Amino acid sequence: MYKLLIIDDEDLIVQGLVYLFENCRGLDLEIYYAYSAQEALEWLRRTRIDIVLSDIRMPGMSGIALQQEIVRLWPHTIVIFLTGYDDFNYIQTANRNQSFDYILKTEEDEVIVSAVRRAVDRLDGRFERERLLERAREQIKLTLPSLRKEWLMERIAGEAAENGSELVLRLKELDIPLNAAAPILMMLGRQDDREPDGRTADQTLKNFGLQTIVNEVLSPSLNLFSCMYESGRWIWLIQPNAEGLLPENEDFGCSWKHAALLVRESLAKIQEECRKQIELSVSLIAGASPVAWADCEHAYSLLKRILYIDYGQRKEVLLSESHLSPNERLEHDKDISHWLKMNKIQTLQTYLETSQRERFFSLFYELARHIEESGLDLMKLQWFYSVAPIFFRFMNPSFEENNALRIDVDMLTQLNRHSSWEDAVDYIARLAEAVFDAQKTDIGERELEIVARINTYIEDNLAGDLSLTRIGEEVGFNPSYLSRLYKQLTGEGLHDSITRMRLNKAVELLTQPSTKIHEISSALGFESPAYFTKFFKRVTNLTPSEYREKELSIKD
Repeated sequence: MYKLLIIDDEDLIVQGLVYLFENCRGLDLEIYYAYSAQEALEWLRRTRIDIVLSDIRMPGMSGIALQQEIVRLWPHTIVIFLTGYDDFNYIQTANRNQSFDYILKTEEDEVIVSAVRRAVDRLDGRFERERLLERAREQIKLTLPSLRKEWLMERIAGEAAENGSELVLRLKELDIPLNAAAPILMMLGRQDDREPDGRTADQTLKNFGLQTIVNEVLSPSLNLFSCMYESGRWIWLIQPNAEGLLPENEDFGCSWKHAALLVRESLAKIQEECRKQIELSVSLIAGASPVAWADCEHAYSLLKRILYIDYGQRKEVLLSESHLSPNERLEHDKDISHWLKMNKIQTLQTYLETSQRERFFSLFYELARHIEESGLDLMKLQWFYSVAPIFFRFMNPSFEENNALRIDVDMLTQLNRHSSWEDAVDYIARLAEAVFDAQKTDIGERELEIVARINTYIEDNLAGDLSLTRIGEEVGFNPSYLSRLYKQLTGEGLHDSITRMRLNKAVELLTQPSTKIHEISSALGFESPAYFTKFFKRVTNLTPSEYREKELSIKD
């Protein structure tokens, strides 16, 4: 839907144009009107207008002066001038100001409608798919570093869902020189000498210097993607470059051993060059073997644990995942698996707060099974006391008034109040069900309240401002969203509802013989009795007078 503003200092012309476009099929327009440039500016300062149909010569401020102000406020608004003067000078000025069209008032209605249709087509064309995609590509180039970082953080946090062709497309979009069909080798880096008050410019220079050194040491044998995911912390995703690594007749799969060896043996060189060339003290750790894209989260967590927990107090360490004994690796894997599961409780809270019932319970029971299978009471305690706090925000009188299930503070905060682990899980699940039910009820009640507020405002202001902009201001919603929401909730368009309410009120008043037609017209917000008559006849096929005579004759 586009917004059309009609401006003319002659009442009959405005009323005629409003009626013309209200009854014009194939144009989805929200119509506004004004009788002066100043009145038009009041609308333009309240809401975006897409198309302006304006008289070019008006008292006070001309259409040309108004257009200059429109361009300043809303650069993409299309202005169509309507005038009784075939003045070449006016046409020249209008064109210089990027007016879209110029029409004489003596033209037929269809010419005016055609001009507005062309304006609509032009507005539609602004968002044509190809042009939009091209602009999106240009924006992506500018924001590529931040988009890459965002994607990588989602990948190592286990939130990225791409696989197969989706991953191929994503790597291509982000211009990441890695193969989606091949696994990856991971390497982490940590700056050891970073000062809390270090200057940003120095840090940026060191960041680029480190990545340059790593690229020079490992290329061209390897394809690399690097990112500083936190201040002074880096990650590299690495794959063999077939052309750079493979001897003649060697299988590509065999190159992984050499790739891992090359990375491992290059750590000392990278560390030395960083210290010497850019005065940067770094610690590095490399994965022992490649991992599938789907296992990035686990591989990252393992390397991070070794570098920041096992060796967090030491400086300029050079490590490899391969130094772990089988037993140490097994223990680390168990701890990381549990940590990754527990880390998803934040996701559980997000699902609860955003009313995603199915996703909540799928993850909830997955975590509960994981804890039960561990057989460790300590893990059960940790899980229970991590999940319980996400329900604290629902501990309020409003929630308890609308739900049969009361939140028992002791049951929620003391695991030993439950007879078994299963009972504790069941209590939390029932509490979540109550929260979801309450949210559904609250949403339904809020929606009904919104509709009631809109309908009440319309009924109380049939003679006032019933534009989407004004109604949106009344209920606190964006006009475009309000229009969609109202139709979704009621099954009736807002304009149709206004027409129906006006018609119902008109019918009510016409059954009162003492009420004059012009009084009814004024009470319903019509600009003139003639305009009211056109409206009423269009809907009922009877003029107001004919309808009144018919009703009175039936009563007699």
